[in-house]
Amino acid sequence: MDFKKIILGLITVTLLSCGTVDISPMRLFVKEIEDPTCYKDLFEYGGGHLITFKRFFGEREETTTQFHYLDKQLVKIEIKRDQGLEHTIELTYGENGLRQEEKLTTIYSGEITYIKTGTFSYKNGVLKSVIYSYNDPNYLSAETEFQWSNGNITKMDFYFFDSYGRHHTGNRIYTYDNKINYSNQDTAFIYTVGTGDETKISKNNLIATIENFGNESFQGGQYSFTYNVSGYPTGYRYEINNQKYNPIQIKY
Repeated sequence: MDFKKIILGLITVTLLSCGTVDISPMRLFVKEIEDPTCYKDLFEYGGGHLITFKRFFGEREETTTQFHYLDKQLVKIEIKRDQGLEHTIELTYGENGLRQEEKLTTIYSGEITYIKTGTFSYKNGVLKSVIYSYNDPNYLSAETEFQWSNGNITKMDFYFFDSYGRHHTGNRIYTYDNKINYSNQDTAFIYTVGTGDETKISKNNLIATIENFGNESFQGGQYSFTYNVSGYPTGYRYEINNQKYNPIQIKY
């Protein structure tokens, strides 16, 4: 992404249904997330970790992602899409067992288009920032800084670098429910839909986002969640600008 050109988007979500349930220590694994009118996501596991993710639009298999592990650490992700686009992500770790570097290679029709490298830094074992660099001079280096509360990412600040230095472009503020994140905080979920979405491994489920870029602040959209007796979400209903979308089903 060229960080000189920021596409301002909005996904602001508000929890409408958050009943009190007892959270069971039993771990559940999401097997399917489906919008019956549009897409279906399928998840397969091995050794307690996600090993395959697939997205279908009807009968068309749009995305297939394979996750590879070494000594129970996620080290490689291979993503193939049906339009000739592929991504390979390689992860390395520090002595503390935390991700140290993320190398993403993007391939289109068999040709490498660019390589993006993320370098991770931590404070007291918690992710503090990721600095991204590219092998293509047409892309600017960038940085994302993270703030956390109670195991959840509550804010991301975005920066880019040019010959004049480091520039702040904006931030996103996040809020969450108090239920179990369907990802079980498995690192592999960062690299499913929305590749690179660190909020996927927050402790709870993301329910609200406010975006602030320049002098603009964006709000809108709502998720109405339902839960099972173990405290996992079983579905949600999305609404934006008074338009209600079809309910999404989550199965374990």
